[in-house]
Amino acid sequence: MAWISEAASPEAWNTIFFSPVMSNGNVYITGWETVSFYRYNVGTKVWTVLADPPAQIWGAISLSPDGTRLTAHGINGSVLYIYNIAGNSWTSSSAAPVFVATGGSADIQVTVWYDNDTIWCHAREGGGTTRNKCYRYVISTDTWTQFASVYVLGPGNNSGGMSINTALTALYFGKVHAGADRHHGVKYVIATDTYSQIMVTSGFVYNYASDRNARLWVLDELNSFLGTRYFDCDAEVTVVSLFADDAARTRNAQLVASGFYALSLMIAHHMNAEPKIRSDGTYPIYPPSVITVNATEVS
Repeated sequence: MAWISEAASPEAWNTIFFSPVMSNGNVYITGWETVSFYRYNVGTKVWTVLADPPAQIWGAISLSPDGTRLTAHGINGSVLYIYNIAGNSWTSSSAAPVFVATGGSADIQVTVWYDNDTIWCHAREGGGTTRNKCYRYVISTDTWTQFASVYVLGPGNNSGGMSINTALTALYFGKVHAGADRHHGVKYVIATDTYSQIMVTSGFVYNYASDRNARLWVLDELNSFLGTRYFDCDAEVTVVSLFADDAARTRNAQLVASGFYALSLMIAHHMNAEPKIRSDGTYPIYPPSVITVNATEVS
């Protein structure tokens, strides 16, 4: 395996976000600078423009277990945007409720699907506080649930990566880019509504990536941000990935380390100039997406 450049981005993006890659090579991609949404195929190198999301997207795009829907959100927003792959259409959730007792807004940072109807989010409280908690959202009833416990992190406690263990009993999320607290990882046990700190290591920063296969992805800060690793959410240990470092990378990972990472394929925003997206490996085994309708292909 070796890192290669993908086709040039269809728009002038400086911050690119990704869904998981499916078994047919499809990955769903957007950039923070535009209100647009695309499907890209790693095999054919073809971009397909899709229906615009309700607003600009910030952060990792998460995939439902059956591979039929995606979830995204805006920067520090309280609403989820849910994309139906087969219908090439978006719906929006109601706004997440404010933090009980303190009243600050629930600024969604990252999501992961629990099942095909339930999404978990890590949210920080708006207004510059250091309070954080996990929220549960049920699509079929448009219902949010927040719980009593709050976890306190240092200033700027935004997270970018999130995962859930195989037993579906604990959530894991980690902070991104700059700040003295950028190495913090957090474990949330659902049944007991309790938080604890994990993997406090000066050598890793967390990627913008949602992976519900018990993997929380990180970059090796001590190796110029080139090496990608993952935290195994079942064994709760850091594992060296199967991929070589991308020595060609020019993008500073402390800005936004974004991509999708799996045991058989990585695709990420690694370059400052086009082609900005790089990949290594072969398609991971995910449920294939249905080809969307009313879409336009662009080279």
